[in-house]
Amino acid sequence: MTETVITADTDSETDAVNPDETPAEQDETPIDEELLAEAGRGLGTTSRNEILNGVLRDYVERKRQQRREALERVRKLADEGAFDFDRIDEVDQ
Repeated sequence: MTETVITADTDSETDAVNPDETPAEQDETPIDEELLAEAGRGLGTTSRNEILNGVLRDYVERKRQQRREALERVRKLADEGAFDFDRIDEVDQ
């Protein structure tokens, strides 16, 4: 079994990848080849880049959908009068 290592070093404040560091300076976490293959089958591709981009795209879209649904629930609650905005003004004074 071949082990693939994708490395990234993240800044705790920005969570951005630091491209200036060498791989030895970055966190080396091996990719689970079985999961990669399963994801590839689900996406219908064997290209590592296509698999990883597809998985990332699916994850981001799921998170966006969850945020849209949460916002819709909050809007619905607001429309139903669940929030007393006058009370908020009173607390601010």
